[in-house]
Order: sequence, then C-alpha cells, then structure tokens
Amino acid sequence: MSSVRQHLPNLFTALNLLSGCIAIMLVVHFQFEAAFLFFLIGIVADLFDGMIARLLGATSRLGAELDSLADMITSGVLPGVMAYQLMVSNGARAIEWSLSLGGHQIIVAVAPLAIVGFLITAGSAYRLAKFNLDTDQVHEFKGLPTPANALFFMGYPFLISHPMLQPLQNLLSAPYFIMGLAVLSMILMNAPLRMFSFKLRSFSDYGLLFPLLLILSMLPLYYFFQWGAFSLVIIVYLLLSVLKKTLF
Repeated sequence: MSSVRQHLPNLFTALNLLSGCIAIMLVVHFQFEAAFLFFLIGIVADLFDGMIARLLGATSRLGAELDSLADMITSGVLPGVMAYQLMVSNGARAIEWSLSLGGHQIIVAVAPLAIVGFLITAGSAYRLAKFNLDTDQVHEFKGLPTPANALFFMGYPFLISHPMLQPLQNLLSAPYFIMGLAVLSMILMNAPLRMFSFKLRSFSDYGLLFPLLLILSMLPLYYFFQWGAFSLVIIVYLLLSVLKKTLF
C-alpha cells in the first residue's frame, strides 16, 4: 500500500508528459484547438502531482526529477513547436535540400527563421535546471515560470485570429514578430524578475491581492477573447508582478 501511495503522484506526472507528447503531435498537424486541450490536461496534472505528493507525504527526489522531465515536454518542447508551426503557417519559407547517405536519398525541409522558435525550448530547459537548484522559489518565482510561458504561446493562435484584433493580425502573425516573442520569452524565463505565485506565505502584506487581481482579470478577458485570453492573462501576470515589486 505504501508503494502505491509513493508512486501515485508519479502517475499524474506521467499524465502530464503523455498529454504534452500528444499535444506536440497535434500541433505538428496544425490541430491547435485539440493541442490546447491536451496542454491544459498536462498543466492540471502538473498541479496535482506536487499537491498529492505533499498530502500523502510521498515527495521524493525521483518525483522531482520526473516532474522536471515532464515539464520540459509540456512547457518546453511543446511551445517551441507551436512557435515554429505558427511561423511556418504565416509565411516562414522552408528550404529543401537532399543528400545521399548509405545509398538512401534523404530529403530535408526546414524553415530556418522558424527554428528561432526553439529558443523557447532552450530557455525552458535552462530555467527548469536553475529551478531545481534554487531553494528560494517557493512563495515566489525568479523569472516567468515555464508553464505560464507555454500558456502564452498555446493561446497565441486564438489571440491573433480573434476578430477584435483583426487590424493587428498582420503584425501579430508575422514570422519576425513571433521570432521576437520567442527571444523575449527566453529572456523573461531566466531574468531575475520576481514573479508572485499562488503559494502564499501569509495573507498579510497584500499577499492575496495580486493573485486575486490576476484571477479577476481573467473574467473580462475570457468574455471578450475566449481562448486568446490565456495569452493576455500572462501579460497581465507580468505587469502585476512588476507592479508588486515596485510598490512592495
């Protein structure tokens, strides 16, 4: 029974990883809506694995390592693939060449500009490695958390296609603009910027205020932008974190 209790959190971690893998496959086939749903399943599973581990007293070094590996798939590789596909679908030109290897003709087609999207993946890997070594990120984060960054990019196709943003669609969907977002996200994930979390140390010092403002902002954003609101709420999260740091 203790063995089952010890490994129960790891089942949720495995669900996170598998959901991320399925979401990657769907993004490759430009099925962004289905990919977003599997991404959300992965994020929810990621929230529950740590919670259940603490409730059952089943935290372990193995579980922590598995959690980081799963996060790397769902919140690192997946948004990188999304950025690549968004640039390809909006005009990033692929270059095709062939080579002979061992009597086999191998054809390679890659969009060089779109590869910049994988800076998100590289930045996520670096941030997750730093997070594992840093014991000072319990009640707040240093830099934008990888799941929040991934949420921005997974919601981005719905944001740029929303009718309310039609005048800006050409700009927001331009490959060079998405490249800039990829570079910016890599910087924000690893910048020494203090970001508040929902793991509150206490209810004093306005600790509850900013998480509450973030939740309340989601309501009107979702009303107007539907799934595109998930990208906008990450921008609000960044702004509120800067405001909190400035005021307190």
